[in-house]
Amino acid sequence: MTTYVGVLSQIRPACGTGFLPEYVAISRSAAAARVRPALGCRANSHDNSTVTQDPTPKERAPSPLRLVAAMVYDGLALLAIWFFATLVIVVVRRGTAIDAGNPFFTLYLALTAYAYFGYCWGRTGQTLGMKSWRFRLVSGAGPGPITWQQTALRFLGAIVSGAACGLGYVWALFDRNGYTWHDRLSRTCLRNAD
Repeated sequence: MTTYVGVLSQIRPACGTGFLPEYVAISRSAAAARVRPALGCRANSHDNSTVTQDPTPKERAPSPLRLVAAMVYDGLALLAIWFFATLVIVVVRRGTAIDAGNPFFTLYLALTAYAYFGYCWGRTGQTLGMKSWRFRLVSGAGPGPITWQQTALRFLGAIVSGAACGLGYVWALFDRNGYTWHDRLSRTCLRNAD
């Protein structure tokens, strides 16, 4: 018989850092006690006795190739959004040129990019690229939508990850749970969608 339990003192967290402590379906039988991590978490490879080792395809993170393909799609979508955002500024300024390196214009484009990513992540957990390549952003804080605070932290963390010569993205290849810097910072992670 399967039941949900609140006290998990005998069971180690399914995530290395414990920042995604969602546990599901603990059997009452001590001999058959197995924990399957919720959608937001990967199983550890070092504890064969309590953690299911083969996550379902939906619980797995997307492959690096799919991530890069989604980034290309989202980059193209962002260029189109920036084109129309710039058109608005040009119309408002009646065709007057914008100085190169204008900090206000740069901030405007950054806020436009955040509006796109923040809205998509917060509403459905998927941007255009993520939807095309069938994966989504899930919250490590439990079931439910991604908060605006998480989207802001993820957006800023992704900028830092990229600004560090992509080290924050490459980190996922060496992290035992496959998380990037911005995954850890925002307490979110990517999982395969339906």
